[in-house]
Amino acid sequence: MAFVKVLAGVSGKRAGVGLDRRRTTLWTSVPAPAPGGPGKPPSVPEDGSMWRRDDGRGPDGLVSVLVTLWKNYLNALERWPIVVKCVSGAVLTMLGDVAAQALESRGKGSWDARRTFAFTTTSLLLTTPIYHFVYQFLEARFPAAVGARNLITQVVLDQLIVCPLYFPVFFFSAGVFEGKSLRETREQILRDSWPLCKLSWMVYPFVQAANFRFVPLKLRTVTLSLVDFWFLIVMSITSHAEAEPIPSTN
Repeated sequence: MAFVKVLAGVSGKRAGVGLDRRRTTLWTSVPAPAPGGPGKPPSVPEDGSMWRRDDGRGPDGLVSVLVTLWKNYLNALERWPIVVKCVSGAVLTMLGDVAAQALESRGKGSWDARRTFAFTTTSLLLTTPIYHFVYQFLEARFPAAVGARNLITQVVLDQLIVCPLYFPVFFFSAGVFEGKSLRETREQILRDSWPLCKLSWMVYPFVQAANFRFVPLKLRTVTLSLVDFWFLIVMSITSHAEAEPIPSTN
C-alpha cells in the first residue's frame, strides 16, 4: 500500500508539472495573476500588467511577427536579389510620389496616377537595377572595409559620376512614361537636373559614406531607396513645379 501511495503521489506531481508546463506554453505572464476562484476568470494584478498571448496579438507577438517578416525578406533577397531590390525601390518610389502629390495638392484630393506610374516604372526598370550593378562593381573594385581610401573612392565615384547622370536619366525615362514631348522632357532636364544634383550633394555624400561602410552589400540599394523616399518627395515636387517665365529683355 505504501508503494502504491508513493506512485500515486509521483503521478500527481507529474500531472501538476504537465499542467504548469502546458499553461506556461499558452500564456506568458508578468507577474502571474491570482486565481479568481472556481468558475471565475483570473483577476488582474494590481500593478496593471496583463497576460500576453504569444500568438501575435500582444507586444511580444508583434515583435516576433516583424522579425519573421524581416528574415523572410532577407531570404528572398538572397534568392532573387535584383527582383527584390527593384520591387522594394518601386514601392518606395510610388509611396514617395503619392506623398509628394498629397503635399502639392494641399488636401484638394487630386492625384495624377500616370505620374506615379511613370516614377514607379522608372525606378523598377531603370534606376534601381543601375544602382544594383554600380554597387556590385564599386565593392568588387574598391572594398570599403579595406580602408578609408577605398571608401572615399566609392563615395567620390558615386557622387561625381553616378549622381550627375542619375537626374537626366530619371527625368527622361519619367517623361517618356508620362507621355511628355521630347521638348518638354529636354526643358525639364535642363531646368531641374543641376539644381537637384547640387541639393543631393548636401546630403548623399554622408549617406553613402555610411551606406558603403556599415551596410552589407545586399542591403545598400534598399537602404538608398529608404533615403530616396524622402528626397523623392522634394524631387517630385520640383519636377512638376511650374516653370517661371523668363523675363523679357525688351
